[in-house]
Amino acid sequence: RDVTAEDCENHLHQIHFCLPSREGHTRLLYRMSMDFLGWLRYVPGIQNVWKHVAGQVLGEDLVLVVGQQDRLKRGGDTWAHPVSYDKMAVRYRRWRNRIAEGGHVSQTPVEASMSAGDLFELEE
Repeated sequence: RDVTAEDCENHLHQIHFCLPSREGHTRLLYRMSMDFLGWLRYVPGIQNVWKHVAGQVLGEDLVLVVGQQDRLKRGGDTWAHPVSYDKMAVRYRRWRNRIAEGGHVSQTPVEASMSAGDLFELEE
């Protein structure tokens, strides 16, 4: 809480793009970078290690996504009871819905000044 990226010495950057490809299928594009442990790129086989770790993480996430998809098909509301891990997605959905209803695209002053921890708070 109350820690910004500038306060940290090391940064792990990740970006995920989820692109619907057809009904029931999504293409995930993922990129990660670090500004520390630069010597790791010279370790033989390190790309295979990263691929293995990514495969494990994505495999664990896939179980949750498949469960959500099943609940959606049966008419369930997967956003009715978000857990802490979902809060960033809930905030995004609120922003997206506000835009869809004709709201402004730009951030509010509150959103622009939020710390990373604040982004996961649901109360507004």
